[in-house]
Amino acid sequence: MKAQTYGKGLAVLLFMLAALAGFAYLYKQNSGNNDNKQEHILGTIYNMKQADASWTADVLKAYVGLSKDYDTLGATGKELPQTLNQLGLALGGFPGHEAQQTSQDLERLIKDKSNLIEKFKRHNAVLKNSLRYLPTVQMEIAAQLMQEKGADPKARGNDQKEAVDQLVSLVLQYNLFPEERLAASVQLQNESLRLSFGSMSPALLERARNLVRHVDVILSERIGLAMLVQKINEVPIAERLDALSAEINKAGVTQVNGAGEQRNILLMYGVAMLAIFILIGVITTQRIVKLKEMTRNARTRLVQLERKLAEKSVPKDPAKTSMAPS
Repeated sequence: MKAQTYGKGLAVLLFMLAALAGFAYLYKQNSGNNDNKQEHILGTIYNMKQADASWTADVLKAYVGLSKDYDTLGATGKELPQTLNQLGLALGGFPGHEAQQTSQDLERLIKDKSNLIEKFKRHNAVLKNSLRYLPTVQMEIAAQLMQEKGADPKARGNDQKEAVDQLVSLVLQYNLFPEERLAASVQLQNESLRLSFGSMSPALLERARNLVRHVDVILSERIGLAMLVQKINEVPIAERLDALSAEINKAGVTQVNGAGEQRNILLMYGVAMLAIFILIGVITTQRIVKLKEMTRNARTRLVQLERKLAEKSVPKDPAKTSMAPS
């Protein structure tokens, strides 16, 4: 009987422990949402977009001549891959997302943009070198023409100087506004100067040839550089990050809905478990009360039995026995 009682008590205890373990698991699942992780991912995406925008802005600054070196371009090029590694690690623990595919796509886009920027740096250096040389060769030609005019008053110094000045002016305009109309004018003026090589002195001819060569370089590099900057600006890193941000937000909304369902399940489970515990408590209390009552009755009966046994064990008085009538 005692072994059976202990067995029932042990079974009830195990049931209660299992119920508590289930409640703890559901509570952990419900409270272990990814709000902080989602905020971390969105923050990393924002940092990548800022770095990409700065990268493009640095290219434009170098393109228009506001930046004299490429240090910032190199620094941003190193920052983006590092931020991408952080994003890949964060996405790896986010449910329902293909972190590896996203990281590979962004890595490919960053590599493509980096290659385009390296190409831009080379071509832009060539273009800027030729543009910086134009004022120098213009002054050298003007000085040479003045020298030759002083030696020979009949020399065509004024016409040649005007042609050089007009060519340099057109080239500078074309550098600011690379339009086909200006390119045609520069090409025409450059060819006109090339045709006049035969009437130039050896000293003037060398400088004029240098000018013509640098103008050819500017014509070939300027339009290609503009197209290269456009390609750099069109690399869809920001668009891919926006799409990723939308996916993360969508997953967060789905997760919030799932968390609501989990809270409802947790609430129902908790209510059911509380009701079972109350029922077990009521049954246990009833049994304890009944056991106490049985114990009290048993003690009362035991006292009565002891009292009866004590009365039977007391010997009778002899005097009272002799005085009794025969």
